[in-house]
Parts: sequence; C-alpha cells; structure tokens
Amino acid sequence: MASTSSKTDVMEPLFVKAGIPLALSVAGFVFARIVLRRSTIAKPFPLQTTVSSVSDTIDSSDDFIDEEGIHSPQSTSSPIKDDDQEHMLSCSQDSSSTVASHIQFEEEILGLKNEIEELQNREHSLSMQFLGYRVMKEQDTVLMELNNMVLLETAHVKLLDREISAIEAQARGLENFVVVCRRVLEEVKRTQTINGLEAEIMRICDVLEMRTNVINKLDDEVRESEAAVNRLQEEKNDLLVKLIAAESQDSLISKIEAEGAGMEDYNRLVSELEKLQKDRASETTELIYLRWSNACLRHELMRSHGQQQLQIEDRKKYLELELEEPCREIADCDQEQQHEEPCLGVAGSSKTFSKEEKVAKKAEEMGGRG
Repeated sequence: MASTSSKTDVMEPLFVKAGIPLALSVAGFVFARIVLRRSTIAKPFPLQTTVSSVSDTIDSSDDFIDEEGIHSPQSTSSPIKDDDQEHMLSCSQDSSSTVASHIQFEEEILGLKNEIEELQNREHSLSMQFLGYRVMKEQDTVLMELNNMVLLETAHVKLLDREISAIEAQARGLENFVVVCRRVLEEVKRTQTINGLEAEIMRICDVLEMRTNVINKLDDEVRESEAAVNRLQEEKNDLLVKLIAAESQDSLISKIEAEGAGMEDYNRLVSELEKLQKDRASETTELIYLRWSNACLRHELMRSHGQQQLQIEDRKKYLELELEEPCREIADCDQEQQHEEPCLGVAGSSKTFSKEEKVAKKAEEMGGRG
C-alpha cells in the first residue's frame, strides 16, 4: 500500500511537469493559427515576434521544468528521472519541430504575401496602365471623331465654295444676259421708233402730196376764176362804154330805156361779180387753210428730220409772212365790198381786182415753191 501511494505521488508531479509544456505548446500552436488567420485579413506580425514568443514559451517551460526538478524531492529514483527526461526531450523535439514547421509556414506565408503584394502592385500598375490606355483610347476615338468631323466640315466647306462659285458664275451669266437683253430691247425700241418715224414720215409725205395736189387744183380753180372775173370785167367795161355812147346819142326816152336796160345788165353783172368774188374769197380762205395745214405738216416733218429744221422754220416764217398779207388784203376787200355801192364801184373794183390779181400771183408763186 505504501509503495503504490508513493508511485502515485511520484507520477502526479511528472504528469504535471509533462502536461504544462504540452499545454503551452498546444496553446502556442493555436495562438499561431489564430495569428495566421488574422494576418490573412490584417497586416501580419513580423517573424521575430512569433519566433520570440515561441522561444519564450519554450524557455519558460524549461525554466519551469528546471525549477520543478530543483525543488523536486531527492528521494526519486534515477530510472524515473531518465523517463522524464526522455519524455521531456521528445516533447521538446515535438515542440521544436512544430515551431520549425510554423516558422517554415510563416516564411512561406510571408513569401506568398510578398508575391501577393508584388502581384497587387503589378495589378495596380497594370490597372493604372489599362486606365491610361483606356483614357488614351478614348482620346484617340475622340480625336478620330474630331478628325472625321473636321474632314466632313472641310468637305462641306469645299462643297459650299463650289456652290458659291457656281452661284457667282450664274449671277455673272445672268448679269451678262440682262445686259444683252437691255441692249436688244434698246435696239428693238430704237428700231420701232425708227420704223414709226419712217411710217409717220411716209404718212406726212402722202398727206403733203395729197394737199399739194389739192392746192394745185385750187390754184387752177383760182386762175380760172380770175380769168372769168377778168372776162366779166372786160364785158362790164364794154357795156359801160356802150351805155355811155348810147346815152349821148339817143334821146332822153331812149336814153332812159337804154339806161334801164344797161342798169339791168349792170346789176346782173354786178351780182355775178359779187358771186364770183365770194367764191373766190371762200376758195382763197380754203387755200390759206390748206397752206397753213401744209406748213404745220412741214413743221411736223421738220421735227422728225433734224437736218432740215432750219430750212423748214425759214419756210414756215416765210409762209406765215406771205399768208398774212393775202388774209389782210382779203379782209380789206370784204370790208370795201360791204361799204361801197355797186353803181359807184368802178374804180374800187378795179383796185380790188388788182389786189386779187396780186393775191393770185402770190398764191401761184407759193404753189410753185411748194
């Protein structure tokens, strides 16, 4: 009984001494795993701290074992001490192997972390390069778009320049066409005016020719009337001479009878003479009107022919001067015929006939000039 109790008393401190380092090693391993898990998330602890912590645990366990060995009772036997030492050595070897494996793991983890950091740095640099490349690519696309826009605008500007040049050419062509049209219109108007003037000149010439023919006919009629008047005047003079001779030779009765017969003849001749004078006055008035219209037509013809303007004006003045005198003479003749008695108008009639002859001569001269 005493031996068993003594063995149990000896084994208990051995288990205590062996269990403490094992517990510490297990605790260190668990702590190392926890630290490794945390280091994967957060920044890892340096290798020296982990190694020092493990070495501190080992040293503390050795110190504790030494203290226990020192303070252990000296009554234990040597075989028990050898077993304990072997067991402690195996435990220390196991702990050192675990520590070495942990250190190796830590080194591998640190190497992997360094590689990860390098890869992350490389990824960051590549991402930055990729971002720069994307920015450059976007800038390149923007530059390409701007270049295309510039090319399109340049082509549009060239097209607009061509359109502007074409429009300017069309405008110049239209201006030239307008100038040509204006010239053609001016030529047409000039031709029309010339044709109109020529037609007017031809019409005026025809009218002048017709009126000249009428004037010539009237001149012939005036000459015939003058010849008739002269003939009647001669007959009148003969009758007067016969009447005077009959009055001197016959008796008073025969004289009265002859005088009555002579007065009847004389009155008849006077009435015929007055009729002829009236006809002549009307014909002279018509002749003056025709000559005046002839002068007007000549004046119109003078307007159309600028070269003959001075000559026609001179003719017009001459005609006016020539026509004023016959008009005055005819007016005087009419007044004299109205105020004079028929029986006492022998000398006046001769004077009137002389004036009428002058008018007829002037009319003939004007007709010859016309």
